[in-house]
Amino acid sequence: MKKKLIFAAVASALLAGCGGGDNKDDTSSTLSYLLSGANGVRPSALAARDSDGTLKFSTETSDLSNPVSALSTLDGWSTTQAIQLVPVTTAGISVPTPAAAAFSAAVAPIYVFELEFDSSTLRPSGIKQQLVYGSDFIVTGSGGKLAVVPLKPLNPSSYYMMVATTALKDSTGNPLRAGDDYANIRASAGESATSQTLHGMIALQEGLFLQATGIKSEQVIFSDWFATQSGADVLVAVKGAAASVLKSPSLDAAALWKQDAHGNTSLPLTYTLSDIDAGSAFLTRLAAEPFLP
Repeated sequence: MKKKLIFAAVASALLAGCGGGDNKDDTSSTLSYLLSGANGVRPSALAARDSDGTLKFSTETSDLSNPVSALSTLDGWSTTQAIQLVPVTTAGISVPTPAAAAFSAAVAPIYVFELEFDSSTLRPSGIKQQLVYGSDFIVTGSGGKLAVVPLKPLNPSSYYMMVATTALKDSTGNPLRAGDDYANIRASAGESATSQTLHGMIALQEGLFLQATGIKSEQVIFSDWFATQSGADVLVAVKGAAASVLKSPSLDAAALWKQDAHGNTSLPLTYTLSDIDAGSAFLTRLAAEPFLP
C-alpha cells in the first residue's frame, strides 16, 4: 500500500486555494483543476489518502451503503469508470465533444498514457504506453462535462496520466486555456512546501508528455495522473488460497481461512455440492466429465 500514499496533504491545500485568477473579465473557456464540486471525485494524484493507502473523502462515514464511504475502502480508482473533465465557460458557451478526427491531428485534444512508476520516489518515471483513441478509449460529452471512457479495462495496480491541450475547443471555436489554478501552480513554485510539490508534479507530468509527444507546455491546459485499484491482485490471491484448500483431504477451508463471514471456525467440505448425483463430491463429478482432459 505504501506506494499509493501519494501527496496526502495536497487535496486540502488545493481546496483551500492555491491562487485565484486575475482574469475576472476573461471570457475564455478553461478546464477545472480543483478537486471540488462537480470535479471533486475525478481520479487524481491530488486526492487525499488515508494512512492505509485507501482513498479518503471528507463526507465518508462508517455506513458503507453510502457510495462515497464505499469508495473510501478502495486503494485506487476504477479500471472501467469514465473519467470526468469539467469545462468552465461563460453563459451561452459550451465545450462540445471533440470529433474523432481531432485525435489523429498532430496535436490531439486529450491524451491518455499508462505510466512507469518509481516506488522509491512515489512518482511517475516514464511513459509505458500511449492509449489509442477509438481502440482504448473515447471521449463523450453530457451535461456540460466531458468524459474519457475506457473501451477496455485499465490495468489494475497501475498508473495513468491524462493531458488536455489547446486543441480542445469551445463552441465558438476558440481553444480552451489552462485554468487559473493550474496556470498559477505551473508558473511559480511558491514558498510553501505544498505549492512547491504541486509545481514539481505539474513540471514532471508535462516533462513526460513532452518526451512522449514533442508537445510543449504552452499547449498543455491540464495534466493529472492517478492509480488504479488492485482488484485483480485480490482475485489472484483468492484463487491461490482456494487451490491450497483443495489440497486438504477434508476440503476444510478453515485450514487456511480461520473463519467465514458468519464466524464459523470449522468449514468442512467447502468445495462439495450435495445435490449432484446423490451427494458426489463436486470435484469428483467434475473430473468425470468427458469434456475435460
